Amino acid sequence: MKRVEAVLRSLGLLGCFVCMRQMSLAVVLAHENGTLLTNVTKGLYPAVAEQCNGTNGKAVERNLRSARDTIWMQSGPERIRSILGVPVLLKPTTGELVDMICYYMEYNGLFCD
Repeated sequence: MKRVEAVLRSLGLLGCFVCMRQMSLAVVLAHENGTLLTNVTKGLYPAVAEQCNGTNGKAVERNLRSARDTIWMQSGPERIRSILGVPVLLKPTTGELVDMICYYMEYNGLFCD
């Protein structure tokens, strides 16, 4: 989880946000079970909510959108491309961003399986 947080910090997301923990968890869960990304509303969001006591899928959706928006405002398409190696012209969906980060970490061997 610390390596995921390091990548998120490099994209401009600060640790003081609740969405940092949930975005980190979303990336880890997507790595463990890629099918969660096929339907983020019914797969990823509830899975993250289940791990975060006292929250629900709607709150997770809002927090992950907030994380995505913060990353987009702090980094922009060029920085996202330079860090993740993925060309981005438009703001990605939450699921797309989770997938990009997950792929980057898998490709670079940053997950400790």
